[in-house]
Amino acid sequence: MSDPLRTALVVEVPEAEPAVGALRGDLDPFAALGVPAHLTVLSPFAPAAPVDTVLRSVQAVLDQVTAFDCTLLVTGWFDDRVLWLGPADPAPSST
Repeated sequence: MSDPLRTALVVEVPEAEPAVGALRGDLDPFAALGVPAHLTVLSPFAPAAPVDTVLRSVQAVLDQVTAFDCTLLVTGWFDDRVLWLGPADPAPSST
C-alpha cells in the first residue's frame, strides 16, 4: 500500500484566492485542509518524511532564479478533475 502522506512542490499565490477561492472550496479537497491558492510545480514531490534535505536542495536552486512576473490567462483540464492555468506567453518577463 502506498504512503497516504503525500507532498507537493507548490508556489503559494495568496493574491489568487479572491478569484479562485469559491471554486477551490467546491472542487479542491485540499483547500479544506488549509492548502492556500497555489501553483503546483510537481506532485507527488518527495516522501513526506524526512523532506528537510530535499527542501534545502530546492531552496539552493531557487536562490539562483531571478523573480519574474507571470499573468495566467489560459485554462485547461487534466482529465476532468484538475483545472490548470497557464500564461498567454510562456516566456518569463522581467520584474
